[in-house]
Amino acid sequence: MDIPARIIVKILLIITGFVGVLVLAFLARQELAWIGIGLFLAIALNPAVEWLRRWMPRRNRGAAIGAVFVLGLLLLVFLLVSFVPPLLEQSQLLSRNLPRYTDQLVHGHSWVSEQIRAYNLVDRVRESQDQAVSYLSSAGTQFIDILRRIFSSFVAGLTILGLTFFMLLEGPGWVEAFWTVVPRARRTHA
Repeated sequence: MDIPARIIVKILLIITGFVGVLVLAFLARQELAWIGIGLFLAIALNPAVEWLRRWMPRRNRGAAIGAVFVLGLLLLVFLLVSFVPPLLEQSQLLSRNLPRYTDQLVHGHSWVSEQIRAYNLVDRVRESQDQAVSYLSSAGTQFIDILRRIFSSFVAGLTILGLTFFMLLEGPGWVEAFWTVVPRARRTHA
């Protein structure tokens, strides 16, 4: 069976095009992830925007989006201010008191203390205590390092917020354009 050269060329072009699309997707994976995050945020925030738009003067969608963004930013700041300082304080308090807790556990009169002494696990408990203290004492530094990384990707955050804003702003138009392409007979199914 002879396969014409045209068919072989077409198959090679299709495979090359497919591989090219995969390579482009791989190279743009970070940007595609940003678009995906923006789309997810737009879908999640759209009900709040729609609800708030009803109460805005002239039903201004842009103002509703801005209000939702400001409320979201205020909520994020509130959560950071509410949870981060107590978390750091409790981690430091635990790292300071862990040696005392370990001594109580090893030298106490509870069933667990008796088992630790019976199976000669005192050295292992002490090693675990030292590891936990070093981890907890560095927890604040690790948390600050995580925050530094988050804020170092400020450009990514701004890009995602910009994408989300424009997706929220133009989303109803996209949905309307989608429905104009779908034939009336298929709209219920779609």
